[in-house]
Amino acid sequence: MKTILYDDKKATFLLLGLSFLVSLIFYFFLPNNVPMQWGADGSVNYTLPKILAVLVLPGVNAVILFTQQHKGRQALVASLLVLLFFIGMFSYVSFIAK
Repeated sequence: MKTILYDDKKATFLLLGLSFLVSLIFYFFLPNNVPMQWGADGSVNYTLPKILAVLVLPGVNAVILFTQQHKGRQALVASLLVLLFFIGMFSYVSFIAK
């Protein structure tokens, strides 16, 4: 019997759905222009409009999950790391860097 942890197809769609859910939640907390790159002195070098910034997360995860499916668990781990990175970045931009 396969569980969700061992079924790559279910895990792929679960991670992709989780990416969309995280993006939707953070959409309401992010500023209109989301910083995407900071300089060495802490100043913002590059921003994206909020809608594009939240679409980057599911977009990157979809590319990883659907182009690297032949790698199985490695693609799932990479997708999970991307998800955790964006959660951290969105949390920092939403709640700390004001």
